[in-house]
Amino acid sequence: MIVSRRAAAAIASILLLAEAWPAAADPHPVVQAEAQPLAPDPVTVQPWSRGISAERKARARQLLARGNELLVQNRYAAALEQYQLAIAAWDHPAIRANMVVCFINLARPLEAYESALLALQYGPAPLDKPEVYAETQNYRKLLEGQIAALEVSCGEPRARVTLDGQELLACPGRTRRHVIAGRHQLVAYKTGFLTVTRDFTSSGGGVQSIDLRLVRLSDAARIERPWDPWKPWAVTAGGAALMLAGGALQLKAGADMRRHDAALERSCGPDGCDGDAIPGWVSDRKSRAELENKLAIGAIVTGGVVAITGLVAVYINRPRTILPGESGAALGVAPLVSPDGAGLALGGRF
Repeated sequence: MIVSRRAAAAIASILLLAEAWPAAADPHPVVQAEAQPLAPDPVTVQPWSRGISAERKARARQLLARGNELLVQNRYAAALEQYQLAIAAWDHPAIRANMVVCFINLARPLEAYESALLALQYGPAPLDKPEVYAETQNYRKLLEGQIAALEVSCGEPRARVTLDGQELLACPGRTRRHVIAGRHQLVAYKTGFLTVTRDFTSSGGGVQSIDLRLVRLSDAARIERPWDPWKPWAVTAGGAALMLAGGALQLKAGADMRRHDAALERSCGPDGCDGDAIPGWVSDRKSRAELENKLAIGAIVTGGVVAITGLVAVYINRPRTILPGESGAALGVAPLVSPDGAGLALGGRF
């Protein structure tokens, strides 16, 4: 929504210009003020003027006059700067009404809406003319469809809450803010607690209440292991048993080879004999001893790999604290067979 140059000029002229004041009342009558002495009776002081000195009122009038000159030139950013200085001296609803025009033309609907609420908070009295009050009301109604109200509470002491990355609340406490309708994010955090992130979508004209509750890490965490405690030890024991079996088979292979050598010497004498002359049963004993030796070596190697895998699994299987959203360690073991030997493939996530 863009306010035309013609409309801006009309608003600026309506909002408390000199023509609304008798010339003798004030040489610089820009902001409406009560025709009262400098120290009026507290009962007659209007809420928007209470505690404001004559010097601050004069300062606000001068700044408003400069802002109005810029407003009719469509120099909204420069006019807004003057109005902001003016309300620092005297937060008058009429100045807020002019700020609404600037914020709308600068595409800042949230600030325009909040300025309209401040301009209308005391009704039409401080705005001097009903046209200004009606115009500001219209702006507020048009802006309501783009604005939502957000109420946020948090009870955890010393926790902090941010809204879309900006500081919002120091807990414990409760606050109410206006936001542009759409997606937003609240984050509550405190050392030793899980960070709470809440994504939400607000609708124009609606009110949304969110209570943020933090949970201690010690309460949210769980202790877990990848496997039951006995399983890695069983793998280790199985590998050790396989190594022992391989060792025993190798001893037997050695004994069978010695018996083969003794039988060969008895059958062929000290000088030996040709291959065809060696008795079949003697050759079979040698073949069996060689096979046993190969099987023994394979068992020892495979058992060693399995035992080492088991010991690694014992280490990995230590109790681990898992926070929500995390996953524990996982270990995978697969047999690996090739023409040159056998073993196990170990893979994991830690």
